[in-house]
Amino acid sequence: MVSHLSTVNAAAIVEKLIALNNVKIASLRACGLSPNQCIQFTHANSKAIYAAMKWLDVSEHKLITLSDPNYPYLLKQIYSPPIILFVAGKEKALSSTQIALVGSRYNDFYGEKWAQIFSQELVHHKFIIPLV
Repeated sequence: MVSHLSTVNAAAIVEKLIALNNVKIASLRACGLSPNQCIQFTHANSKAIYAAMKWLDVSEHKLITLSDPNYPYLLKQIYSPPIILFVAGKEKALSSTQIALVGSRYNDFYGEKWAQIFSQELVHHKFIIPLV
């Protein structure tokens, strides 16, 4: 995670870095990152990266960037859209009508139980529920 970096700037930096084979501090600085942001970028959590790469090995799993034509149009319109989406399942579902369930980061048994009940009923009625 790189702090104090807007989605627009992050997306532009990602596009520039994708074209490079070897990312160096000078390249990051040239993209407009501060020295502190460069350190955060180069000290990414390798366990999290490995877990993401392993998740992407599954054939139904995909990673969609903000510049991808399959990125949901309406999601791009929010103030600070996610730079990447981890998608499990059909990409076409991203353009379908969806409803999100929002809860606490510190859920309890009661909240988890009712979220499961609500989500099962919504799926039964053909709603798409994104995991955010």
